[in-house]
Amino acid sequence: MSQKVIQSACNNYVTQLIGMAVFVIALIAPAEHMRSGSGRAAAAEKQFSTDAVKTTLRRVNGLETQVQRITVEMAQIALNLDKSASVVRLQKAYNRFEQNLSILARGDAAIGIPAPSDPKIKGALGEVQVAWNTFRSNVLQTILKKDVSRTNLVILAELDQTLIAATTQAQKAYREKFLSQKMVSLSTLTLIQAERQSYLAGRITAEIWLITLNYEVSRLRPRLAENVKRFSRVLKGLRKGDPELQLFPIDNPSLRAALRRTQSVWERVLPHVDAVVTGRGLPTELHVRVRGDMEKLRDTMEKVVDVLARL
Repeated sequence: MSQKVIQSACNNYVTQLIGMAVFVIALIAPAEHMRSGSGRAAAAEKQFSTDAVKTTLRRVNGLETQVQRITVEMAQIALNLDKSASVVRLQKAYNRFEQNLSILARGDAAIGIPAPSDPKIKGALGEVQVAWNTFRSNVLQTILKKDVSRTNLVILAELDQTLIAATTQAQKAYREKFLSQKMVSLSTLTLIQAERQSYLAGRITAEIWLITLNYEVSRLRPRLAENVKRFSRVLKGLRKGDPELQLFPIDNPSLRAALRRTQSVWERVLPHVDAVVTGRGLPTELHVRVRGDMEKLRDTMEKVVDVLARL
């Protein structure tokens, strides 16, 4: 799809939304946007504490995770998989992305995150905002209509790549800053990799549904195969260690139990994912089951993240 077509479609969506601006603002305005200017100013004057480093990296990772959540829910709406629940989850993912981006760009004294002063970080967040401004019109269209057209989904899948690339650069900018100042512990690196597993679970789900919808199959199948391989390796590394990935086993009963549950769900869903990777396809009667299993996979991975965050 050409850039002109994409931009034209997006402009049309924005025009349609203007008349519903009051409703949209009430629907999605995050609470964080209501914080006082003095709180933002105070955040800008502070330096990153050790806890704030962890919180900030989690917020940055959250941008990428929520983009995937949005893409998954849009695809599931297109496939008519639990449409009403998907719309609700889509709205939540939209709100969380807006909240995270606002906090990272402006700082938040209440949670100890200062506004960024590093030019590289500010530039990276600016690129995320630019990509998001185009991407969000598609999301709002779906939230308002509680449905998604094939054309709208294709536009979103195209724009998804630009937004993911921007969020990845933002992650890199923050990591480089914190690592250069020796502000990131091994436990924080482990936590961040576990959180990225949640993102990968979402990416795998999105690619399953986009391939099922026959969207850019030749490009997405190899990427899906690579993401499956990465997910398996990191999950094993979290359980048994992987020095190359800077993963070391943590002797904690709650963590071991959470990882076992995740491994069990992954082994259950893997044959269905492999069927998509190898081109055998996913029969319609399995769509609901696979959707449920992928939801469970994300849920169990988030339990792992919760345990690591408390250690």
